[in-house]
Amino acid sequence: MKAADAVGCGEWLLYSHGTAAAYAKKIDLTYDSSILFEEIANTIDGGSVASSTNLLGCDYAGGSLGAQVNTTAKAYSAKSYVAAGYKPAGILVKVVKA
Repeated sequence: MKAADAVGCGEWLLYSHGTAAAYAKKIDLTYDSSILFEEIANTIDGGSVASSTNLLGCDYAGGSLGAQVNTTAKAYSAKSYVAAGYKPAGILVKVVKA
């Protein structure tokens, strides 16, 4: 997510099905952000080591949470990622009733 494309803390639809929708929202406009889809999924359901820090625990109420990022993922140290100036931070994931 380019900070310049997120004027007013812009958000993008990630997925919508039935009565639910998931969005990514840029919350820090001082840098460009990029995270893996796996990080978004883990933020929603807790991943393979589910914890209480996920959106699934919000049940039918929906909610939002800062993206849960594994900063040691190899993608974040790739030359192209580093050269682009991205950070794996500054993204809020939210699930709402559509």
